[in-house]
Amino acid sequence: MHNTDKSGVILKFWNEIENSRTFNTNDYIEQRGNESFEEQCQRILETIILNYSNTKPAKELFKRLKLDAIFKVVKDITNSQAIEILYNNEYLPYRLDLHNFSVYGFTLGYASSSVKQLSLAILATASNDNYAKKHYEDFIPYLLKILNKKKEISYIQIQQWIIKKKREDMKNIVKYVCKELNITQKILAEEIGVSEGTVNRWSAKPEDVPLQTHKTLQLLLENAQLKENQEKLQKAISLLEEVKNSQNSSI
Repeated sequence: MHNTDKSGVILKFWNEIENSRTFNTNDYIEQRGNESFEEQCQRILETIILNYSNTKPAKELFKRLKLDAIFKVVKDITNSQAIEILYNNEYLPYRLDLHNFSVYGFTLGYASSSVKQLSLAILATASNDNYAKKHYEDFIPYLLKILNKKKEISYIQIQQWIIKKKREDMKNIVKYVCKELNITQKILAEEIGVSEGTVNRWSAKPEDVPLQTHKTLQLLLENAQLKENQEKLQKAISLLEEVKNSQNSSI
């Protein structure tokens, strides 16, 4: 589903449940100043995922948006300790291209290289490669708590963790920006034109970050995401060109 179509479905759904009082909610999510329609709808979706995911209307929405997938544990018959993960009726790739922690499969044991591989692979599938590489270690306790109990974890459960973590991290936006952009506080200070001491102080006392600086830091994150998306698009275009040239040369 195209992003615009997806956003339209989300907004229509939200308006319907507000009018019908299905959720008895007072959460009114209006569009912010420079916020796009898609960004507004993403915030609405996050609210639904966090607060109403177990309701029947929300489950119907997730199914329509194809967000109802499950990561299910199955045993690897070739190794009594290893497991495999089924996702959309296919075995989940190990994603050794992101990091080679273990070539011997996944396990559910704490402090093992194969559980790092498991966390990395699942998080990359449910978010993106860069996010997974930065946060797979933080994700492990939550992942194992659910998988060891139920032997499966839903896409929505993973999104709940991602949303909560982002909101918690944003409470200290200096540390969050530095981690997401993989830069030091010194480099961040140079980027926004303040002293390193000022950035260090903001890191220690996040409540002291001025509102305008907070907005600037958010823009840095948005620009980094835009650049990443553009790079992905360029790679896709290049790949299509290679396929096209290969087909032409074989004629």
